[in-house]
Amino acid sequence: MPLETEHGRLIAAAAKSVLTPLGFRRRGRSRVYIADRRFWLNIVEFQPSGFSKGSYLNVCAHWLWNPESDRSFDYGQRIDKFIEFDNTEQFEPAVMNLAAVAAGAARELWNHFSSIEKTARVLVMKEDKQIATGHGGSWLAYHAAIAAGLAGDVDTSLRMFAQATATSRDAEWVQRLRASSAELAALIGAQPSTFQKTMLAVIQQARLRLALPPDPECLLPSSPNVLG
Repeated sequence: MPLETEHGRLIAAAAKSVLTPLGFRRRGRSRVYIADRRFWLNIVEFQPSGFSKGSYLNVCAHWLWNPESDRSFDYGQRIDKFIEFDNTEQFEPAVMNLAAVAAGAARELWNHFSSIEKTARVLVMKEDKQIATGHGGSWLAYHAAIAAGLAGDVDTSLRMFAQATATSRDAEWVQRLRASSAELAALIGAQPSTFQKTMLAVIQQARLRLALPPDPECLLPSSPNVLG
């Protein structure tokens, strides 16, 4: 294993100081830090550049029901500009500030997604805004549909599943999206409680693959409708 670079060491030290108290753990020796939020993962990446020493910052949520990936960036974005490493004296305070920005963005995501109901509202609202501008559909609608279904809102879930497939594109991933949306829409339309149990099982299976402890009683926070 190659020795850690000076700027990599400073990034790791800043992340440990600022993110560890928020429940983040480093993924191996990478620049990726993950916090377990029960039905989603909070991911912080101090992304390297292929051209310069330093770091970008990505802060995202990954839904544990995502069938496409175990650590996709499902909701979030790159934050701030690239922080270039010139020397230790210059980079150390800069990366400490970057870690603080990451912590603030992580707290914001936690506030958005602290319950399945809040998660559903945020995702459905964002998808509806996309629809209004003619850019709706795809994975955002799919994730909104699952969140709404887990929150007990069958009608909104069905509307989001229908929207998820409203695209003329015919790529392989679109075909998978259509198939999964059709299957889950049929399930929630006929048996909402079975849909909830099925998706909670998917979440638990993802937690197992990622070596996360089982969620106690397989319940989501603040969700009286789930398995009710």
